[in-house]
Amino acid sequence: MYEPTRSEWEKSPEPAYGEGGSNSTDLKCVFSKRVCGDGVGRSEILKDGRLFDFWGEGYIQTNSGFVTGFRNAYNINHQYQLVSNGPNKYRKIPNRIPVEHYEGYNLKRYISNGAAHYVTLMGAPLTVETGKEIARILNKEDGVFLYFSSDEKEELLSLKNKINPGFKEEGFCFLDKELYRRVDAEIEPELEYRYISIPIGFVYMAADRLLKLVITHYANLMGEEIANILYGFYERKMTSQWKRLIDYLRGREKDGAILEPLDILCKNADRYLCIVPFLNYLKEKANIFYYMKKVYGLNEYAYLSRFF
Repeated sequence: MYEPTRSEWEKSPEPAYGEGGSNSTDLKCVFSKRVCGDGVGRSEILKDGRLFDFWGEGYIQTNSGFVTGFRNAYNINHQYQLVSNGPNKYRKIPNRIPVEHYEGYNLKRYISNGAAHYVTLMGAPLTVETGKEIARILNKEDGVFLYFSSDEKEELLSLKNKINPGFKEEGFCFLDKELYRRVDAEIEPELEYRYISIPIGFVYMAADRLLKLVITHYANLMGEEIANILYGFYERKMTSQWKRLIDYLRGREKDGAILEPLDILCKNADRYLCIVPFLNYLKEKANIFYYMKKVYGLNEYAYLSRFF
């Protein structure tokens, strides 16, 4: 990959801030005018930021209408990279956080653990190294990672499997992108991803935020989606989250809320074993025979009734 020179970067016009079709908001990022050899004071390290765009160049809208980037993002990019497209082409990147190389970089000098509420990566390679770094800087309570890509489903799955261990280790759950687009109503104004020309490839979300999403939007979720989330908590050994989700579903027992996802999980041989700890936990909270009688009485949960 071609890396621009320092001379090219130094001679280029300043970033486009303020009013204007493709201009960005000036976040007063002290690193925008620095290169990687410059010193960083401890007080300058970013400890809280709304949106970080990996390899981002700021908001770009070309004459053809192609849109990428965000106006209010910190853009993590090569220290000498310039805007590559649109009306601000060849200008310095707005709100740029520098890296020395595209691989083998070190962001700890600039961004604290858990500083980012949203991280995006758009139309660029997602390496294992970058995946681990994204998982490190994401806020562990409400962080969301959005990967934008036009890759085929098989390629996205392969990529997800490569970077998944890092997200799993940091406590983030894979989330179906269609579910995210349908029910996550907490999108910040600067994340107008609906207008981005590159589609969302996949999403990761902090476990606590995902649990909150299920509870807030329960009426809009399907049983299969709840079952997948419940199993995701179990598979990632997030015991607190799956217990709290079962407690919530148990509280809606008049709707049969707990029975449908359990029945769905019983259908899948690979997920069958999670039923035992789930039912054991239910036994701690209520008489398990209550649920057994309900299953047999309704004749709707064939797989769960066979389990019993």
